[in-house]
Amino acid sequence: MMPGAGEWRHILRASIDSGGGLVDIARIIRSHGASGQYIQAAAALRQEFGFKIVEALAVVGWAEGSDDSEVSLLEMCRKTETEIK
Repeated sequence: MMPGAGEWRHILRASIDSGGGLVDIARIIRSHGASGQYIQAAAALRQEFGFKIVEALAVVGWAEGSDDSEVSLLEMCRKTETEIK
């Protein structure tokens, strides 16, 4: 089920507060997102963690894409400069 626009921030924050990282966030977005609605998750990344738009779109691009390999996930995370706090 796709979270509502306001729910993404809470879901992603809860993951970080429980010890998760960017890899976990990307997997959450992938498992809970729905085609065409990932932009809400990108907005939540920007609002909650201060991601640059390019970084937020890279995360949701991975989540929405067809390549769900660990290699592609780790490469996307490596390129992300924003530190999640």
